[in-house]
Amino acid sequence: SPGCATIAGQLRQAAWVAPMNAALQAFNDNKSDEAQPLAERAAFIYQDSPLPFYVLGNIAQGKNDLAAAEGHWTTIARVAEKDTAQQ
Repeated sequence: SPGCATIAGQLRQAAWVAPMNAALQAFNDNKSDEAQPLAERAAFIYQDSPLPFYVLGNIAQGKNDLAAAEGHWTTIARVAEKDTAQQ
């Protein structure tokens, strides 16, 4: 039901905050090896935010894995397209 989907989305967002904040902190501290699994976890928990894919794209680019980086940038564009807060 629509109400259930809304509640599930809210629960995912709440569970997403801690790993996403930790991923951003690790990434900003140049600790990509720590940031990557945290960003992957955040992306798994809540797929409707471009932030984990931003971190993952930058990590891939830093490793010169341009194919993976491009995949993450494509995901950012797709996810951001649905994000009404960014419009």
